[in-house]
Amino acid sequence: MGQMKKLTHWFVLILVLFSQSVLAAEDYKTYKPTDTVRLGVSGGMGLINTTPGLLILPSISTVIAREGWIPDIVNPVSIEGQFGPMFAKGQTLWMYSAHLRWDFVKDELWTLFALGGVGGNFYDNTKFGSDFAFHPRFGVGAFYDMGAFLYRAELSHEAITFGVAMPF
Repeated sequence: MGQMKKLTHWFVLILVLFSQSVLAAEDYKTYKPTDTVRLGVSGGMGLINTTPGLLILPSISTVIAREGWIPDIVNPVSIEGQFGPMFAKGQTLWMYSAHLRWDFVKDELWTLFALGGVGGNFYDNTKFGSDFAFHPRFGVGAFYDMGAFLYRAELSHEAITFGVAMPF
């Protein structure tokens, strides 16, 4: 649990430092991404109950509201699904999520996002027994555009991940 706390502190520090430059610019009105689908994969630390593990989380998303919900800024809304394994204590557990991702596009490089929906996990093995969990899922993150792909960082109550996404 101490490792999760340390990683969370680093992630929050990075977001705070990034938010200072974001708040100084207050752009959010000019650049409109043209992609409608994103395929990606992220990896990092997952947490199921009180067990941490290595999480590999592929994702797919599609834009459902290009103009978003706030008329004065660029804030498209996408529906996104994630499903992948978490490896912990020599066992494989599975995590899933179906949620809306609300993007706040600063400029052609940076996009902040919030996500909310449902998620959970399931497993059936000798070490952890058998379980199926279903719960609300909320998180925050950022994309950094590199042209052909985007870096992605995400923090939620069950995962800290970093990865890449490909826009189509």
